[in-house]
Amino acid sequence: MFAIGLGLRLGRIKDFFRQIAFASLIKFLYAPLVGIGLASLFGYRHILGGLPLKVVFIQAIMPAAIWSVIAANLYGLNKDLSTAIWIATTLLLLPLLPLIIWIVKII
Repeated sequence: MFAIGLGLRLGRIKDFFRQIAFASLIKFLYAPLVGIGLASLFGYRHILGGLPLKVVFIQAIMPAAIWSVIAANLYGLNKDLSTAIWIATTLLLLPLLPLIIWIVKII
């Protein structure tokens, strides 16, 4: 984490607004919908009171992980883009937490 922090350029985040918006739509809308749909299709709603379905939803809606930044560093990909998406999706998760908790309760 320290090495990634040394190469971090927060000013570059605004340069990737479009990519961050698309990644956020995928992480916070498309992936959870697909996850819930597939988990329901496989009958996860009826196992342990729907606990596996809730786990699939929570895993699907989690922000991009630090491993995406590490992979970008290892394979010579766009480090600034992966870092921007990682930071932005993590920060966007915070205001979504009440909604996520509400959805988990009604699933």
